[in-house]
Amino acid sequence: MALLDMGAEYHFYGSDITCSFPVNGKFTHDQSLLYAAVLDAHDAVISAMRPGVSWVVAIDALLLPALESPTVSEFFNRVEINRFRAFGGVRIESDVCVTSSGCVNMSKCPRKIEEMRQ
Repeated sequence: MALLDMGAEYHFYGSDITCSFPVNGKFTHDQSLLYAAVLDAHDAVISAMRPGVSWVVAIDALLLPALESPTVSEFFNRVEINRFRAFGGVRIESDVCVTSSGCVNMSKCPRKIEEMRQ
């Protein structure tokens, strides 16, 4: 996977987006699985964004306590989690405009697997 982390600044406005692409233009099965999961999470966060909504950013800050919790740890597949821990990851970041009525994604780049060359 290639990870492109791009940013710009103009008159004190800053932007920062990140895109992950398969280097050879084709996702492997595991890359496709992880990419789709990250994109779904990305899209869910954007659709839930409104003024006053916040969440914890650090993924292990949520995962480790959940894995250690006797009430929720049974819902995790530790074998699959451990299989992907060394994967290297997928990052998808967008610049958004949050308004009182919701959120507008201002990043205009291919995000869906079908939009990328395969």
